Amino acid sequence: MRKISILGATGSVGQSTIKVIQAQKEKFDIQALTANQNVDQLAKDAIALDANYAVIAEEGCYNDLKSALSGTTVKPMAGRDAVIEAAGFEADWIMAAIVGMAGLEPLMKA
Repeated sequence: MRKISILGATGSVGQSTIKVIQAQKEKFDIQALTANQNVDQLAKDAIALDANYAVIAEEGCYNDLKSALSGTTVKPMAGRDAVIEAAGFEADWIMAAIVGMAGLEPLMKA
């Protein structure tokens, strides 16, 4: 089983990556999914993939993410530093799909 993190999971590249993973879900262990503000999509995907962590960059969205993940094993995190921390989680493969300069520091951490 390969450990994977998807940085920028709610964007078009992240969503395409998730579709590929869902076709062979049993082959992957999702370490972390990150998003900027799209709590609903992030929570939906994190639950569907049984991710270890769901990380929202916008700290003001933390309570919504926490509520959306209530009753699951997915651990919520929030803030720019949390995205960078998640990029450093042990993984065999990281999809770096955060657009522009916002993705540089997490990519360097990975």
